Amino acid sequence: MKYKVILCDFDGTLCTTDKKLTPFTVNTVKEYVKRGGTFIICTGRMHISAVEYTEVLGTSHQKISVVSMQGACIKDKEGETLNSVYLSYDTALKAVEYFENKGEYVHIYGDNEVLIEEYNDINLNYQRMCGVPLKRVGKISDYIKNNKHRSLKVLAVIPPDKVSYYLSEFDKMNLADAKFFMASRSYFEVVSKRAGKEEGLREVCEILGVDKSEVMAFGDNGNDIGMIEEAGFGVAVANAREEVKARADYVCESNDDDGVAKAIRKFCFNE
Repeated sequence: MKYKVILCDFDGTLCTTDKKLTPFTVNTVKEYVKRGGTFIICTGRMHISAVEYTEVLGTSHQKISVVSMQGACIKDKEGETLNSVYLSYDTALKAVEYFENKGEYVHIYGDNEVLIEEYNDINLNYQRMCGVPLKRVGKISDYIKNNKHRSLKVLAVIPPDKVSYYLSEFDKMNLADAKFFMASRSYFEVVSKRAGKEEGLREVCEILGVDKSEVMAFGDNGNDIGMIEEAGFGVAVANAREEVKARADYVCESNDDDGVAKAIRKFCFNE
């Protein structure tokens, strides 16, 4: 096959709007793997939130089945960490303090849990959606300072009408060792400069010994742009943000219309 490896975003791309994997998509991924391809979920979710889907897709046996935390964490099939990239202590603290002072919801990620200030509707809904453990630690900025905590990612939930404002404000902060982007309409995420899905793609190529020209990537949101541009063939689903579609080599059908599966069949199976 021309594309030996596929990196695919999960939410809004591979799964439907109601977080389901259709039989057509599952069967297509299984067929791609059967033909010798490596299909990897590349997501902002934690590893434990995404790895359960690898059993359904038939990819759990692969050396790499999930790239998680916006490219900041890569684990092998045994759950052993192959690569992890943390935000610096100072950068995580500055990002958290900024959102706390603005009165926006913010939480951070450890290796195996989401660290929250208090239980509320936002993080309990997040837990139900992603199936991740929550750890209540009190004020997040105090926890970082008292424990010198290094985070894999900072996530703030912001109103969609303030996206441009916060992107501009963070740009002015000159956080030289951080990347920030919108992972959904309201999820503002901050990771290390050495992370991001495009860095995850490069690391995958290094581990598997493939060239990026042999990689196909799928996505829908701002956090996917780097990966789509870095891949040999970058694909945006029809429901993607306009700036994502503008950077892609191809726009497939939407996540609710099996867009990823149809593109795999078109470009990898020559159907």
